[in-house]
Amino acid sequence: MVTKKKTEAKAEKATPATVGRQELSRRVAQKTKLSQKQVGEVLEATIDTVREVLQEGDEVRLVGFGSLQGTHECGTQRRQSTESSAH
Repeated sequence: MVTKKKTEAKAEKATPATVGRQELSRRVAQKTKLSQKQVGEVLEATIDTVREVLQEGDEVRLVGFGSLQGTHECGTQRRQSTESSAH
């Protein structure tokens, strides 16, 4: 049985929030035994590595999450995210 309070909470969550690097680091730190600073360093290294892979023209595929692929448009590079259909 769903209570009124839970239904209201879901309705409030209908608008998606944007989570930045700092908030993402904080949430990961809560789930691990790492400090927020350590998680931030790992996150930055991950983002840098993904950027490098895409700039080389390769694809990053994370099963259950999606794929990132670098594309070139008018002399600039754009990252394209494709959500995975496998759950």
